[in-house]
Amino acid sequence: MLALAVEAIPSVTNIEHLAPAIVNNSQTNITLMTFTLTTIENFPAGRWSGSGAFRATTYTGAPGDISKVSLYADDGNNMFSSNDTLCGSATTAYNNQFSFKPGVDCNLDTNVSKKFFVVIDIASSAQTGNAVDLRIDAYNLSFMSGLAPTSAINPAGQAYVNAIIPDTTNPVTTHNIPTAWQNALFTVQLVCTDSQSGCGSLNALVNGTLSSTAENTLNVQISTEGIHTIEFWSVDNTGNEEAHQTKNLSVDLTRPALINFTTNTSLANQNDVLQITITFSDTLSGIEHGVSPVISWENLPAMCDGTFTQTNYSGNVWRGTTVVPANCDGTATIVVADTQDIAGNRITETNGGSFTIDNTAPATPSLVIPLNNALLNNDSLTNSSVNFSWSVSNISDVDQFAVQIATNSNFSSIISEVNTTATSVLRNLSEDVYYWRVISYDAVGNAANSSSNMFELSSRFIEIFTVNVTAGGVTTPVTAGLSLVINTTQNSTLFIAVTESEAGLPNGFTDRVGSEYELSITDFDNVSWPVELNIYYNDSVIAGLDESSLRIGWFLNNWSVFPANTSGVNLSENFAWTDTNTFIHISLFANEIPAPFQPSTSLTKRGPRSSDNGRSSSAKSSTASTSQGETTSSEQSTAQATQIDEPVKEALTPILERKEAKQREDAPVELEPESSSTGLITTGIIAAALIALAGYGLSRRKKGKGELETSLHNVRKGM
Repeated sequence: MLALAVEAIPSVTNIEHLAPAIVNNSQTNITLMTFTLTTIENFPAGRWSGSGAFRATTYTGAPGDISKVSLYADDGNNMFSSNDTLCGSATTAYNNQFSFKPGVDCNLDTNVSKKFFVVIDIASSAQTGNAVDLRIDAYNLSFMSGLAPTSAINPAGQAYVNAIIPDTTNPVTTHNIPTAWQNALFTVQLVCTDSQSGCGSLNALVNGTLSSTAENTLNVQISTEGIHTIEFWSVDNTGNEEAHQTKNLSVDLTRPALINFTTNTSLANQNDVLQITITFSDTLSGIEHGVSPVISWENLPAMCDGTFTQTNYSGNVWRGTTVVPANCDGTATIVVADTQDIAGNRITETNGGSFTIDNTAPATPSLVIPLNNALLNNDSLTNSSVNFSWSVSNISDVDQFAVQIATNSNFSSIISEVNTTATSVLRNLSEDVYYWRVISYDAVGNAANSSSNMFELSSRFIEIFTVNVTAGGVTTPVTAGLSLVINTTQNSTLFIAVTESEAGLPNGFTDRVGSEYELSITDFDNVSWPVELNIYYNDSVIAGLDESSLRIGWFLNNWSVFPANTSGVNLSENFAWTDTNTFIHISLFANEIPAPFQPSTSLTKRGPRSSDNGRSSSAKSSTASTSQGETTSSEQSTAQATQIDEPVKEALTPILERKEAKQREDAPVELEPESSSTGLITTGIIAAALIALAGYGLSRRKKGKGELETSLHNVRKGM
């Protein structure tokens, strides 16, 4: 039984004429038109029939202008995607007609629709100005349905391009790559432009990795920081390739970091200029110098806030200064914020470092030796080296000491200054009066001054006694037969220097008892003045002296005795006393008991000899004092001379008168005894005067530094 074929003609719909108005020689893949074929439901599948089932005819222009005609079955996505099916191609026109049989992949099943598009390539030999008119018209599609061929399918109309021009111009690729550093991820966008044959491919080589597209736009995502090298170019449909462009895209996603903080000192004092150096790290874009970091300090009162001044900012290093405020102590933390890199990343607030502000003075030194008002015997020192020693309560606070030695109390004339970490030094000094003090310094220069001590260094001193004086007085031997008592309510240290006398005697005195003593006390200003000085004696040291005449004398330019209302002698307890407002050079003075006059053996003794040959054997008075108008030892000598009998007086008077006359005439004197009582009195007075002068002469000592001693003690305390 013969089966009859049933004719089923597919329908043609959605015809689009897409040919551009102008194409270029060598331009390829020009979409000329699209159409859709649909088979009838319940009829057998359709297939292309015959070798010329698909035919395209050129009606105008040279057939050689078209180098290829192709038919594609679209996969439903963009044309020229990887899933499109090439149904067939013809590269040669016969009788102005390109024909071929589409492959089986382009057949249609029953009840389906398929979209097709026609693509042409323009030959490189295409002539400028030619118009291409390519038609797919009646009878040019032959399709089989079942066993019978279909009628010719007319997709209707024609597709053509108006003209062909040669394409010798390269495409142009634009980009959005910035020259500045970026602090975020970035998408590079490349756009190809070609107004002739159109862009064939757009290519980008990012850090060596190739990306390409046939589209006019290519987006490349940059997802890491760093400096990215991007090479890009486009090729048009005629094969024109533009020159490759290379750009760098710089991306910095990391904030800068503070890696080092230093100051010129970790311990600062008020008004110190603190020099700060901060080093940052930023390995990509680098530090932005146009934006200064914000620097402040914490952990101190608000009154201590400092002002930071930038002095230099280059590379990764910031330098600046601040002045340390006064009246602030403690550890300050430097805070650094808002440091920015070139990409715009900002540093978060971070602690840069710390330093300590120390405005507190260290412990005050306490002077040990030489004590205040000390007397030092230069001859007893080794090479005149004076030992200076002091103490301090907390030596760990002290960085060093400065020992200052001056010749005046306000230290405007410093003759020696020694810096040391020890608590004693030796200094070679010449004889003089000195003042010394110690200043303790801590590491930042805070200072604490000790009080000052005065001392005298001299070779005048024969011997020096150092006595701890307690309230109520201490008896101290000063020389054989003599002792000294200082009655005071102040505990202190007393210096007693025994010296040779360098001056004469007070007026009206013939002898010094013992030596000259220089007194000095440590707590001079704290003593309750006046104090009482007592010099105790025994009978052996005043033998031949009028005990009642004993007085304590003081030296100021010359020797004087203390006034009667502040001095005297206690005969019953054997001491001379005085009240004084200062400690100075003192000595004990007295007058000799004048011996009775002894006439020459050539003279006739006419009266009885005085029996008083020394101190009176009568009991001592309990107290004696001297004041103006009182009887002195000299007066007592005169009184004793008047006790010589009358014959002696008469014999001496004319002799003395003639001696005086002869001396005036520079003539020898002839002695003749006379018996004038007036002459005896005069002779007694003269004899007493000669004895006094002799005693004065014997008591004198060599001179040398008397004026220095005087000025020294005048300075210590005025009389």
